[in-house]
Amino acid sequence: MILSDEVLAEESRLHLVNSLSYKTMTDYNWWDGWWRVGPRNSVEHVLYLLWKPYIDPNAYPKGIEYWSRKLTAPDPGLAWHQDTNEKEFSTDEYQIAGASMTYYTSVDNLTGGNLEMYPYDSREKGNTRLSIHNYLESGKGDEYKETIRCVQNRMVLYDSARLHRVSVVHKGVRENLASSIWFEKPMIFHKHENYDRNWKPQTWEAKHETNRY
Repeated sequence: MILSDEVLAEESRLHLVNSLSYKTMTDYNWWDGWWRVGPRNSVEHVLYLLWKPYIDPNAYPKGIEYWSRKLTAPDPGLAWHQDTNEKEFSTDEYQIAGASMTYYTSVDNLTGGNLEMYPYDSREKGNTRLSIHNYLESGKGDEYKETIRCVQNRMVLYDSARLHRVSVVHKGVRENLASSIWFEKPMIFHKHENYDRNWKPQTWEAKHETNRY
């Protein structure tokens, strides 16, 4: 895991959170990456800045999936999971991303909402919700669980196979831009690049943003 604070200049962070592309972004999005297609909007420009030090285009990554989440108290957070192609997770066709990153775009008066991680990082087929449940019930990783505070302008980079969650948000607001690098393009993105939370194709008007950065 890699953690970095004050990762963007404040001007760049503010430009992102105020940009039309960030404010209107669809729930699940795909970008072939700057090594194939230059950033088309402010969100992809920030992803370029965040990922560039860690990606070797010669390793032939297929692209970047990205999304944003805003949690306002009281909120139960997010359950334990790996970063997979969510659409196919309940089938034998699911895939696990190569690496994932969360960037905290905005944090206000927050209590809770931490990123918690277990060392569980299996990429074997059969890593279903049941196997994850069984691992959690066993308590095997409890002494190794890591807790990362949600801090504005903080970036956390980790293996997508690591089991992680967001704890209960007791007070305040947390917002993040999340993304994953894929070495095999998820099947769902062969059809469309932008989807809502129910995996229905969406039109994202600001995907090609005029005032990008």
